[in-house]
Amino acid sequence: MANLITTGLPLYNSAQGDWNCTIGPLKFSNQSNTTDAVNENEDDSEVGDEDGDDTAQSIWSAAWSFATYVQQNDTDLFTGSIIELGSGTGVGGLAIAAAGGATKCTLTDLPSNLHILEAAVKDNQQVIPSRTRMAVSPLRWGGKSESSSESNLEEKREEEKYDVVIAIDCIYCHTLHNLLAETALRICKQDGRILIADEFRWSDNDKWWAETTQEHGLILVSTIELPSHERIPRKVLLREYKCG
Repeated sequence: MANLITTGLPLYNSAQGDWNCTIGPLKFSNQSNTTDAVNENEDDSEVGDEDGDDTAQSIWSAAWSFATYVQQNDTDLFTGSIIELGSGTGVGGLAIAAAGGATKCTLTDLPSNLHILEAAVKDNQQVIPSRTRMAVSPLRWGGKSESSSESNLEEKREEEKYDVVIAIDCIYCHTLHNLLAETALRICKQDGRILIADEFRWSDNDKWWAETTQEHGLILVSTIELPSHERIPRKVLLREYKCG
């Protein structure tokens, strides 16, 4: 039991040094995403991700479980246009892209974390089918997506809607629940799906998320228990919602 991951710790923790991770054909490393670039205009305080926080540079249990599920199951859950919120290292979105069912897969995070996603996409480009268009775009929850190129979401155009909106391990903090739900609803097609994968940590937090979904008219369609890593002591659940 001494080797079990405890509450709040990732499987691959950048705060503890360099790591390399392989999940099926996908390869990740926190040594690939190092950068000296500084965005003088960024303000990441909106979602509570402060400077020096290693959250986005680590691989969390739910991401591993989600990617493993995608690789082991032939399902129509991950088809059409896909966007991942709070992508972090990009494990979940890249697993979907590599599976080949998506026509477009957009990975999003705070501006300060985009270099992580860009490095992950570059490292795994060879396993992504040519039919799947990859994009990396900044997105602060609660506000419109910013755009750094014409291929991404553009501020002056009507915001793009997606067939599937995914968030992995993003409901651990109840103060972000409303922002997450609002953002997911805003960019999801009316007949689209919203998928939330998370490690079950605290019953109160799970209850608060359920209340948030009810307040925003999200209808729970299904709940799937994802594969567990030997170092994960708790359940990892994938919930599918539709817009009410």
